[in-house]
Amino acid sequence: MIRMRNLSLQSLLPALLPLLRAWQSLSESERTAITSSEWKALKELQSEKTRLQVQIDGVLEQAGGHQGWTAPGLSLLPPELREQVTLLKRLEQENQALLEQKLSVVRSGMVQVNASVRHLRLVHQAYTQPSAGRWQSYS
Repeated sequence: MIRMRNLSLQSLLPALLPLLRAWQSLSESERTAITSSEWKALKELQSEKTRLQVQIDGVLEQAGGHQGWTAPGLSLLPPELREQVTLLKRLEQENQALLEQKLSVVRSGMVQVNASVRHLRLVHQAYTQPSAGRWQSYS
């Protein structure tokens, strides 16, 4: 078991697991927001996660830091904590991939819109008469 200062991670489970489960709930809500392109809701969820991160960091600070969260140290965590951290990592990776997919679709749409705008400008130029110079219209 990983020891940090005087506390073990096992003793942090009562404080840490509810926070991590709250993070899981926010991550699942993020997935819904991303899927339905509710960007305002996504921003609010990410703000909630930022506030939750402060709480998680506070609990971990009591234990002396974040040791054990890296891949090699993950196997040393208590089983409940290891399972929750593994689940959260997977959810975050899935949300990131989903968001990248949505952004790719948006970027593709922007390219198409830009091409349409260029085409409309060309059509407009082809059908508009060049304005006559002042000297030609003065005679």
